[in-house]
Formats: sequence, C-alpha cells, structure tokens
Amino acid sequence: MNIMKYEYNLLYTIEKILSDLPKAERIVASYILDHREKITNMNIHELSDKSGGTSSAVTRLCKRINVKGYSHLRLQIMSELSRKTSAYGENKKDNNVKPEMVITHSVIEKAIGTLEELESLIDVRTIKKVADIITKAGKIDIYGIGASSLVADDLQMKLMRIGISSNFYHSEHLQITSSCNLSASDVVIAISFSGETSYIIKAVEMAKSQKATVVSMTSNVANPLAEYSDISLFVPVSESSLRTGAMSSRIAQLTLVDILYYYVTQINPEETINKLIKTKDSLRGNI
Repeated sequence: MNIMKYEYNLLYTIEKILSDLPKAERIVASYILDHREKITNMNIHELSDKSGGTSSAVTRLCKRINVKGYSHLRLQIMSELSRKTSAYGENKKDNNVKPEMVITHSVIEKAIGTLEELESLIDVRTIKKVADIITKAGKIDIYGIGASSLVADDLQMKLMRIGISSNFYHSEHLQITSSCNLSASDVVIAISFSGETSYIIKAVEMAKSQKATVVSMTSNVANPLAEYSDISLFVPVSESSLRTGAMSSRIAQLTLVDILYYYVTQINPEETINKLIKTKDSLRGNI
C-alpha cells in the first residue's frame, strides 16, 4: 500500500488520490467528499453502511493517508470545515464594520465553540502522562514565540507557584541556546499553534539531539512540531490563517495549560496546597 501523508488539508489529499484508490476505498472516499458535513456525526459503521463500503475499507483509507484511525479523520475534517467557515466570515467585504453587539456575540460564540471542540480532542491519559513527566523532569524548558509566548509565560508562572522550576526566555535565540544544554533527563514544552515556527522547530531539533523529551502544544493538523515531539497535546484549528489576531487559538492554549496544571497539582495535592498557601501569604499586601 502506498502511504500518502496529508500536510494541511486532508480533504484536498483525498480528492488528489481519489482516482488512484482501489474500488472499495474509492467508494468510501467519494462519499466522504460528497457528504463531508454529515460524516462528522457518523461513526465508522454508519459511514460504511451509507457509503456502500465496508469498515475495513475505511480503515485502509485512513492508513493510506497516514491518519491514526477514523476518529482522527473525522476530527480533522471537522476542523477543516470550521477553518473554511472562519476564513469566509473573516474575509467578507462587509465584515470589517459590525454593530457592537454583533462583534461581542461573535467573539464569545467563537470562544465557546473552540472550547467545546478542545474538549473533544483531550486525551486524559496523555495529559496525565505529561503531568507525570513534568514532576519528574530534571530541567524544564518552555518554548513559545509571539502569541504562544503569552501561553508559555502563563505555564512557567503556574509551575513556579507550586515549586516546579522551569525556564522560559522571551528571546527565541535564548530558547535555542538553552536547548543546546539539555540532557536525557530534561523536558521541553514547545508551544506553537501553527507548529511551523522556524525558531521553535530549531530549538526542538536541538533538544531532540540532546535526548530530551519533547512535549508539544499545537494545532490538530499535520505539522513539523507534532512530528518532532515525543508527546503532543492538541488544540483545534478554529480560526483562519488570515485572522486579525490569535484569539480562539490563544484561549484554547491557555485552557489546555490550565487543565495540564490541574493534573500536575493532583500528583501530590497536599504538598501543592502548602506551596500555594505559602506563595499567597508571601504576596499578601504586595500586589
């Protein structure tokens, strides 16, 4: 079987290889392309029945395009449809000026939708694994640039409050420099919504060469950062590349940081509470 890895648009990849697919897979793929909005609510057996194909054909199609199963395929299509809708809305000619309440409702509705999609992406076992790795790490480096640096800063501050030492440098050059001095006992948490930021990729490449464990927080589409990572935590693709700013993506990343932090605090709750009380008491009256 020839494996064709999709890069950014899974639906485009399916369209591109459709004519070359074996008959059983082509039946399923054609149905997916013609009913893309509907299959996001179908399980694998429903898709098989309605397309006239088989569950094994769906599984083979997923393998052919290097998708980790039907659930991942469905989430990816859901994200692509969401991204397309966002791009249309953000680039309409009359989209620049809106009544104030329309703007307010639109932003809040988008944030709620993003968080609902984030919940569907979260794998509790992976979150727990990352939390355990953080508590056992020798050294923790956190990487992030631009809007992702705000998220990295928030994570570093939260870990500091419960006595877990970590490093976050606002300079991308210092992030790369620090990655050169890591070891196998150390952990990198790399944050990049696109997963394509060159400085982050460079720092992660260096960290991997030093045998450090790399955890990424990135969007749930194929990207270089996810490929380099030992473990990936995903946020949904819920805004277009022509966005006015990192809005929904930042909210999703900050929420994911909060969830991860909560799981870290649960590993040794009594010690965590004591440290939180200590830091709160020391800051009382000073902030």
